[in-house]
Amino acid sequence: MRIPPLPRESKALETQYTSPVFLEGSGLSYDALMKKCRGIFADESIPLPLRKAEAMRVILTEGQLALYDEDIFADRLNCAFASAVPAKTVEEDDRARQSILVTLREERLQALREGEMRAILSENEPALSELLFTGDTDFGHTCPDWPAVITLGVPGLLRRVRDFRESDPENLLYRSAETVLLAFLALIGRFEVLAREKGREALADCLASLRAGAPGTLYEAMELSFLYYLVQHTVEGENLRSLGNPDGLLFPYYRKDLEEGTLTGEDAANLVDRYLAKWSSMKIQANIPLYLAGSDRDGRDKSNALTRLFLREYEKLGLYDPKIHIRVTGDTPADLIETVLRMIRAGKNSFVFMNDRAVEKALISLGETPGDARDYVIIGCYEPASAGREVPCTCNGRINLAKVLEITLTGGYSLLSGRLLFPAASFDESSFDSLFDAYLETLAAVAEKAADQISAYERFYPSLNPAPLLSATYLDCLRNGADVYSGGAKYNNSSISAFGLADAADALCQIKRIVYEEKALTIPSLLTLLKNDWRGAEIFRLRIRKDPRKYGNGLPETDFLSRRIVETLASAVNGRPNGRGGVFRLGGFSIDWRFAFGEKTGAGADGRKAGEPLAKNLCAATGQDRAGATSLILSATAFDHALIPDGTVLDLSLHASVFSGAEGLADVRRLIDTYFDRGGMAIQINVLDEATLRKAKAEPENYRNLQIRVCGWNARFVDLPEEEQDDFIARARHVG
Repeated sequence: MRIPPLPRESKALETQYTSPVFLEGSGLSYDALMKKCRGIFADESIPLPLRKAEAMRVILTEGQLALYDEDIFADRLNCAFASAVPAKTVEEDDRARQSILVTLREERLQALREGEMRAILSENEPALSELLFTGDTDFGHTCPDWPAVITLGVPGLLRRVRDFRESDPENLLYRSAETVLLAFLALIGRFEVLAREKGREALADCLASLRAGAPGTLYEAMELSFLYYLVQHTVEGENLRSLGNPDGLLFPYYRKDLEEGTLTGEDAANLVDRYLAKWSSMKIQANIPLYLAGSDRDGRDKSNALTRLFLREYEKLGLYDPKIHIRVTGDTPADLIETVLRMIRAGKNSFVFMNDRAVEKALISLGETPGDARDYVIIGCYEPASAGREVPCTCNGRINLAKVLEITLTGGYSLLSGRLLFPAASFDESSFDSLFDAYLETLAAVAEKAADQISAYERFYPSLNPAPLLSATYLDCLRNGADVYSGGAKYNNSSISAFGLADAADALCQIKRIVYEEKALTIPSLLTLLKNDWRGAEIFRLRIRKDPRKYGNGLPETDFLSRRIVETLASAVNGRPNGRGGVFRLGGFSIDWRFAFGEKTGAGADGRKAGEPLAKNLCAATGQDRAGATSLILSATAFDHALIPDGTVLDLSLHASVFSGAEGLADVRRLIDTYFDRGGMAIQINVLDEATLRKAKAEPENYRNLQIRVCGWNARFVDLPEEEQDDFIARARHVG
């Protein structure tokens, strides 16, 4: 078949998700669907999984459709709002695109907070409101068993569910999954009819094949991926945060189509263009993630010709979304890594390098088998999870490491509000070791409190959010006859991510120096300065800020402190039983939370002023890593990354001059190799130039295509809030 090239410009394709136009007469309006679904959920005599399945059936069989003339794929259904206004946060973006069933789930969740969860939330309210820690539900970081979806197709998934149901006909998972999969097939049939009415025979034939069985061509496999994403992510309301590894998953279809002449090389390239551009047009604030290359279950590199085609077409299109994780093994081809580095040097920052050896070690530490650990996907930003076997819930809770030090120093009180937030451990003011021990003790207690709150929520997951479609892709759920949120998967884990590591380590190091070694201050006089946000002591503050003894410079003294912090957290979090038959996993990423958490954090003994952002991921505080990239890597790997199985990352900010020429590429490759050889888990790179960023801020109309790696996602620099733009300009000034 011939695949037409992607149109150079198409407003319809670019806005099909942000401003969709649905066909009048093709189904019920959004409001009508919402009304019917509310009626279904109101009947509490019916078990919740069956009510959700019936609501999904209504949406899939009665919702309005859209089919765009310039799009070769079909997947638009009016089951969610869409917003053409760029979101500022991931949470805001999710709300703007909130589906019918997510809206109804949020109402149940609010009732839970006002009911059974009220006591624990009230007890923790001071700490929660000032972002000492958080602990919540997480239905927003999922990945189906993509190989099962693509190789079985919807009919195959349905047959598998029915086979299990034969031995247990009344099982709620089997009944609800069967209802949803039948409705899924009906949706495919509806799109097929619409495509034939519009004379779109190639698309109609593709849909007919998917209605009858598993995909047989690359085009059909890609179409199924869009349809599946629609039904799980937008209808079922389980935010799908990984496309898996399309180069590996789609390669057999690509090779077969080329061998049989179904596609020419040009057709295949056009198809990849359209596939990537369609995901990009969704404009999800945190980007759609996928990974390329990596190892198979036996540890062998699995990159192939399609890996390189994806990279070539991605570069040609100039996209920054999807974001791409490059899984690196011991035998990943050197030319593949060089290709990605060359793209980063050219300003395409949508890449994260993942160290397969470090991830495998981390997941095995949680009790996963070596094969399951090697066969992992990256959920969302950096969070590894065993593919098709683990429901990791990677963003349940967060801990503000700088705020924990604040309450340790104050005896539990907030520097900003004066409120008692948490019962901090006491310490002997004459001893730094006593202070540090109290900090670690308080940190462990905060982690325990966060875990308790998350576990309390999780006990209500079955009554909040059954997920029949997602569960139907997990073979272990079918074997166990239990939903993914009722402990049906092989691994049912939860997460707590801690950040502000550099801020906490720097502050502790400076307290040791100025209070206990130089005796320039006492703890009470230091607290007075911090409560006053360093007013009247600016020269002293700058002297502290400029002191070289900071995290990020490879100094044993500071790195010892950061290592003890990580080890304490890991001991408190990793392996701790959660509320759904799994365990907790520690994370070490900050993404954009560092701005909001920084606003709630008082001045620090490291010279940080109240309200300033916390340090990013495993980075040093802005401007504090003065000894070069290698020293930063030494600090970021001063602790075992296997202790952080929920994922962590180092952001390298490099000046363009570092990357110049073949020698520059080789130097950056050596930095990555050094990081990975020392056990680093993930690394991402920004090539920054202060002058360019300043011009982009002043003249955004002239820099619309300037990309920046924000946190766990990419964005155009001109779309960032001013605070984030200024933060990158400061980083650029530092690396320049």
